[in-house]
Amino acid sequence: MAVGDDEMNGSELKKLRNRLGLSVTKASRQVEVAARTWQRWESGTQNIPEGAVKLFLLLNADKIRGHINESS
Repeated sequence: MAVGDDEMNGSELKKLRNRLGLSVTKASRQVEVAARTWQRWESGTQNIPEGAVKLFLLLNADKIRGHINESS
């Protein structure tokens, strides 16, 4: 997934959450959903709302940019 691309599948969401060092509970609290909802998103049993992806990316933008710069 490219930064700025708001479509994300469950495995990409989980990979990003893990790279950011966030637990399911902490990540779900950021976007104000239950941890179980977050788990459903990651497992692919429930579609991830575009707004939740945008919010998660915005709230973690500095960390995401830092990871991109570190891997360059």
